[in-house]
Amino acid sequence: MNSVFYTKAAHAQITQLTVYEAWTSATWDNHEYMPLLGIGWEEAARELSAEQDRINSAKGNFAKAEATRIEKEEEAEWEPESFGFLDLGVKGLVLALSAGGCCPITSCNGLPGHLAGRPLVAFIADLQRLHILDGLVSQARGCRLGFGDGRVVVSADTHEPLLELARSMTAGHEYFSASSEPRRPRSLDDSGFATDEERNTALLYPSWDRR
Repeated sequence: MNSVFYTKAAHAQITQLTVYEAWTSATWDNHEYMPLLGIGWEEAARELSAEQDRINSAKGNFAKAEATRIEKEEEAEWEPESFGFLDLGVKGLVLALSAGGCCPITSCNGLPGHLAGRPLVAFIADLQRLHILDGLVSQARGCRLGFGDGRVVVSADTHEPLLELARSMTAGHEYFSASSEPRRPRSLDDSGFATDEERNTALLYPSWDRR
């Protein structure tokens, strides 16, 4: 594994911030992210296949495929369950990470006018899952792992390596399934929010500040 993960500060941040706590701590970057708890491997694989089909149908014009996706979803009655808020090219990886027990907190396909200058997904993961992911990333040519501010970032120069990583994750999902379950709060008070309304507000509207 990349030695950056073994610094004392990095180890402390990863082990102290659980997946659930990341979801309920308002440490979000992408204002349109929705809670993805409960995504299963079958659903992730199905969405990944549909994503690849959409990219293939564009015959190499990835930017056009993304523009078409946005146009169609703006015309339709958008439902959160459709995952329409996720960029083409990183959607499958976001869902695979969610199915694997990680907490994605931002993503971007790197197209002009988007959040980042290259395709990436930032997420929170425990050390067990980081070990698994490190092995898969090393096999997905073009993927890079980085760490900062208590989160892990996987990136690439184009979207293809991230799709390859997502396929590797779904194909080897048994490794993630064998990992221990991320801790859930024992009660509402344990999650840091006073009411269900406050918790849901933080999940649905990441800019909400509970200071």
